[in-house]
Amino acid sequence: MRFNKLISSEALTGLLRGSVSAVAAAAVFTASVAAAQDTAASSPTTASDTDTYTADFFDQYTPQNAFDMIERLPGFSFNRGSDARGFGGTAGNVLIDGSRPTSKSVGLEGLLKRIPAAQVLRIEILRGGVGAGEAAGQSVVANVIRIQGGSSGTWTGKLRLAPDGRVRGNAEASLSSTIGAWDTSFDFDIGQFAGNGETEVRDFDADGVLTSSGSERRPRGGTFGNVNASGSRDFAGGKLSLNGRLAGNEFEGRATRFTFFDRLPDDNLADSRRFIVSNSEGRDAEFGADWVRTYANTWKWRLLGLGVYEKDTFTNPVRTEDYLLDTVETSEFIQDSTNTEFVLRTTYGKTGSSKIKPEFGVEVAKNKLDTSAVFFVDGVLDQALEGTDVIVSELRGEAFANFVYQATPKLTLDGGLTAEVSNIKVRGENPNSRTLKFLKPRLTGTYSFSDNIQLTIEAERRVGQLNFGAFASSTQADDDLTTSGNTELEPEKQSRLEATLDWKFGTRGSVKIRALQQWRSDVLEQIELEGGGNGLGNAGNAKFFRLAVNLDLPLDGFIKGGLLEVGYRLRSSSFRDAIIGGDIRNVNGFRPNNASVSFRQDLTDLKLSWGFSYFAASNRSGFRVDELQPSRNGAEVEAFIETTRYFGVKMRLEVENLNTPTSDRTRLIFENNRSGDFLQSQTTQGRDRPRVRFEVSGTF
Repeated sequence: MRFNKLISSEALTGLLRGSVSAVAAAAVFTASVAAAQDTAASSPTTASDTDTYTADFFDQYTPQNAFDMIERLPGFSFNRGSDARGFGGTAGNVLIDGSRPTSKSVGLEGLLKRIPAAQVLRIEILRGGVGAGEAAGQSVVANVIRIQGGSSGTWTGKLRLAPDGRVRGNAEASLSSTIGAWDTSFDFDIGQFAGNGETEVRDFDADGVLTSSGSERRPRGGTFGNVNASGSRDFAGGKLSLNGRLAGNEFEGRATRFTFFDRLPDDNLADSRRFIVSNSEGRDAEFGADWVRTYANTWKWRLLGLGVYEKDTFTNPVRTEDYLLDTVETSEFIQDSTNTEFVLRTTYGKTGSSKIKPEFGVEVAKNKLDTSAVFFVDGVLDQALEGTDVIVSELRGEAFANFVYQATPKLTLDGGLTAEVSNIKVRGENPNSRTLKFLKPRLTGTYSFSDNIQLTIEAERRVGQLNFGAFASSTQADDDLTTSGNTELEPEKQSRLEATLDWKFGTRGSVKIRALQQWRSDVLEQIELEGGGNGLGNAGNAKFFRLAVNLDLPLDGFIKGGLLEVGYRLRSSSFRDAIIGGDIRNVNGFRPNNASVSFRQDLTDLKLSWGFSYFAASNRSGFRVDELQPSRNGAEVEAFIETTRYFGVKMRLEVENLNTPTSDRTRLIFENNRSGDFLQSQTTQGRDRPRVRFEVSGTF
């Protein structure tokens, strides 16, 4: 029996043609609307490769911090970067005062929220690799320029009404100030969160006959807190920046499932009851130092050091009470893991208005994961779960050379070559050691047809990073699943070709079309391991295609202050699955399409904004060795209203899951693997209740 759905080339061609037609129609419509609109609002100043938005451009949105301003940049898609190991490949697409922030744990979004809007002088949009040396090859980069000196801050208070009726609070505050020779920034964020899930479960045999059913409730909640500090000053002819962070969190989830054998849930006593508890506790710390000096010949030298420590504990006790057999079974999975990372990086590159700007650098990173786990059954240590105690260490070094070349006034080339060497050692039940070597070339070209229309084409070879957690065994108590660890993993490789067309019109309008083709090798999927068991492994090659269209359409000609944002993603993938005899299927976790529509109206005279967002339903393909797990997330609606009319503060009321969306998952289970006989199925339907948040924020 086959449950694999393919997208034919004819269907894909038809979808592409339809998408292109839709984009063309949208372009004609947006052009006519833009021509009819009043453009009296503050406009950005424009150069061939730079747009500048001064602070007064954002006054209509009453921003509280720099992130609020980034979100309102016309046609700009914020990229927060990644949390991969190392520093070079994790950059987002926002710079602060021309430099990439040093901190990794805080995240780019968190750093921007620490900058009060009153401290932002302007934001520059840099195109064609202008900021490539700092932003790791991002073709479009936002540069936040701050006002130097003085003191300012932000504060925010939040109340969240969870679906179970519980109210939880959250407090944030940041302060930027000059203390002696130091420009400093401090912030904290403490709070609570709560949620509640509802799930209905049905189990069927191979003939589709109901064997059991159940209902489950999942209350969950937790607390978190973090404190961050940073400072910079002139030092040794350059600028020295220091940053530090301390953070912690605790989470508890409790699921209670009542099961009815051979029947649907009724008013009679359930046949069994199962308690599943998921507790986690995390602590982390980070310290970074960064020194930058620009010499008279416009060459810039940068030295960076970074250390990260993370400690996590997870406990998963389960208790099953069978009322028919009058038995009680217990189990508990306990896992501790410690992650450490140390990074040293140096770069030396040309800045200024040179026609060609090279950059050279070296990065060395030391990473280590120490994880151990125990599994108890009825209070007795169970030795059946192997591969739970693993120590993985990696020493990785890379040397790179990048360049930005202004070939003509309209054409900019941005490229580079990185050579990476990584030595990975695994200690524990399945020890291993190996050295990996990679070359990663990249070339990007940006052509400006005009000040408002740019085309970017990028070709790149990427190498993914291994999740060291996959080296150790793990359990999923909810589904009674065990995943074996695999110490033989190789990182996934990817060759990619991407084209992006940007068109800006008016003061807020834009159209962005992105087409991406990927060729992947050593794809990571669950496989049958040679030593026994099923776990993550290198399963073969795959292809992936994505077409994304984003439209920001001002509606001032029809609705004053209105802005419509439409996004659509069309995707296809192709993977030859050895488990089912080489048949073609989608890659694991694949989502074929995605669409969203958002509307926002800014009534500046009333100091009021409101809006809503709609996210279309989406499907997902899931594959294990012996299971198919297709799932579907229902459409979601959220809405907000905010005002700065009262008390000089910003008040915002937001409701998520306004339409109470459902999520469905099916487990199709086979004997031994998916080429075996079909054994049984399970369907699960969850429902998300609305979540309400009230937020008050201000500046000082």
